[in-house]
Amino acid sequence: LHVIDQESHRLTALTDKVSDFLRNPVGNPEPVEIRSLIESLSQRFETPLTIVSTSLEKAYISIDPYRARSIFENLIKNGIESRDDGEGEVSVEIVRGKKRTCHIFIRDNGDGIDAKNLEKIFDPFFTTKVHGSGIGLAISRQFVRARSGDLKIYNNEFGGATVEVILPLAHT
Repeated sequence: LHVIDQESHRLTALTDKVSDFLRNPVGNPEPVEIRSLIESLSQRFETPLTIVSTSLEKAYISIDPYRARSIFENLIKNGIESRDDGEGEVSVEIVRGKKRTCHIFIRDNGDGIDAKNLEKIFDPFFTTKVHGSGIGLAISRQFVRARSGDLKIYNNEFGGATVEVILPLAHT
């Protein structure tokens, strides 16, 4: 009964995410300070998160705070789960880009992404995880694009992967 209850909650949450994904990817945008958001999320994980010295001490982006939390929680979780041995390490770097943009790099030391999967990784319901739904990256990308940003994923030269989230800086 406990497993059925857990799965019922998981499926309800998945249905809510998909519904939100299709209905309103913008949400209710407001200025969100990205470093504070990342620091608050780091406390949710047992694996320590390294925040690399950034070129932006206070970077505000205009985004729905719940969607921002969903985006970065999902990306950090993916980085932590990126190694088969469960020893995933994740670092985050926040950098000022050109034309008033903020680049958030989430790097892991995982196994990287198989080349054949790189083009499918944003497809809804595509997953290589046993317990994954395949919806997290698709929703994250949709939320970022709804705010005139972009989300890219590429393999690192010496192993692992980097997710780059590009969002416009808020006018504060």
